[in-house]
Amino acid sequence: MKNATRQVFAVSPQANQYLDLTDSFEATFEKLYRCSGQFSGLHGNLNRCIYLDAEFAGSQSPVNAVVKRVSGMPWIHTSPTTLTAIRSDLWNILQPYFPPHVTGRLQFEESSLHGKYSYVTVYCTQKYFIDYYRGPNSVHNECPKCRGIHYLDASIRQAIVEYNLGTALVFTDDGLTFSFDGELISKLGLKDRFPELRFRRIPVITKPMDDDILPGDPEWAGAFVARGRSRRLGQDL
Repeated sequence: MKNATRQVFAVSPQANQYLDLTDSFEATFEKLYRCSGQFSGLHGNLNRCIYLDAEFAGSQSPVNAVVKRVSGMPWIHTSPTTLTAIRSDLWNILQPYFPPHVTGRLQFEESSLHGKYSYVTVYCTQKYFIDYYRGPNSVHNECPKCRGIHYLDASIRQAIVEYNLGTALVFTDDGLTFSFDGELISKLGLKDRFPELRFRRIPVITKPMDDDILPGDPEWAGAFVARGRSRRLGQDL
């Protein structure tokens, strides 16, 4: 795997802390905001699409999440729903570097938290997605409803193709979670200013090592081409 010159880092809290969504908002998110499409997994099992519903995302409507409690960390993920909340002091620093996005509010069920913390939720549309799984043995499939591309095996080592990065400094593979160019992390002093954050390097390679044709590839002609699945299944036999 030939590495490129740029460095990209995924960000997460130092501790695995997640937003505790209210049951009612979790149900609302799953019903109204999340794509309902299903696609075939690596061995024929059906997987639910993890992306936002295309019509909802296209409306540029905010996701105003409601949580039971919050830890106060500057960067928090929700679980099991994929959503990122960013504390306002960190967001004010990062916002100018984000690709086109939609922000929403984080609202608290517990009245004691009102005014104590301020967070935004953020998402980007599929136009700005780049795939984080382009290394050897990576396999993808397409959601038939929103046409989003999914990787099928999270155990495979991550790798981003350098030409997909372009001139951007903030990246996303699902519109709801984000990673950063190493130079931006240094420029903004994020490690020193926010020691609660953990930065994990994602390898950047010069060309794809899977056999699929995805958006941004030189061969891309507007349609997903799956060639890695048959190769991978042949290896697993």
